[in-house]
Amino acid sequence: MVLMLLKEAADDREDHPCILALGDNTSAVSWIFRSGRIANTSRYYPAVKFIARTIASRALEAGAQICSQHLAGVTNTVADLLSFEGDCRGTTNPITVDCPPDDVLTERVHKFYSQVVPSGFKIRPLPDDIESFALSAMQLTASSWTRKAKRPSKKVTGLGDGGNASSESGEWLATPFSIRLPATRSDCSWQEASCPTIAPLTSIHKERLLQSVRSPWYQRLFETPLAVWHRRSGNVEGPAPSTSRTESMVRGRSTQESD
Repeated sequence: MVLMLLKEAADDREDHPCILALGDNTSAVSWIFRSGRIANTSRYYPAVKFIARTIASRALEAGAQICSQHLAGVTNTVADLLSFEGDCRGTTNPITVDCPPDDVLTERVHKFYSQVVPSGFKIRPLPDDIESFALSAMQLTASSWTRKAKRPSKKVTGLGDGGNASSESGEWLATPFSIRLPATRSDCSWQEASCPTIAPLTSIHKERLLQSVRSPWYQRLFETPLAVWHRRSGNVEGPAPSTSRTESMVRGRSTQESD
């Protein structure tokens, strides 16, 4: 997501973009900014470091500022539905129950969830460089888990004992073609299936989503010392303004009255 936003900013020739990265996975949001705290014995260590360093280097190249914020999963309806297919989570996904191609899935999102997606919403393949990055991160994770599972045990093999059977490599080898889904009906043998009855979202769902984004952001801005906002751009002499909210606000009112 962050790399996609950086790419869009570069395409639009936006200098020094400020990106608000919203995510309903607290671990993913935290890892971007706290990757230095993950133990090097963790199975996720190689992948987390690779992801964090890639994002950091791309952000530095773009001169971008990145701010992360958690988004409650219950309000992030569409993103949650697009994260799995069929019934792999023990519950049936109403819009991907028949594993439709991208164009069909786009139509269903607009039909049932138009209140919480932009009018130009469309599911598209990832750009080649970002797809390659995602695949590399997935392979690093799989390799790390495989190495952990292959660690030799301390059990001593007795004389004449053949020992445990050698485990299969278990390595996950994937290519871009093996992880891509069909983009259109003509790209696959998919046939129209009956889609479960879904109640379209209402404007209330949209308001809840916007509120869950705005409220934490406004709160973070409010916590910023008022000195940041009250100091005038041409003021280079005298003491720094007070960071006390009460005192700063009183001084601001008195200045306005005297003017």
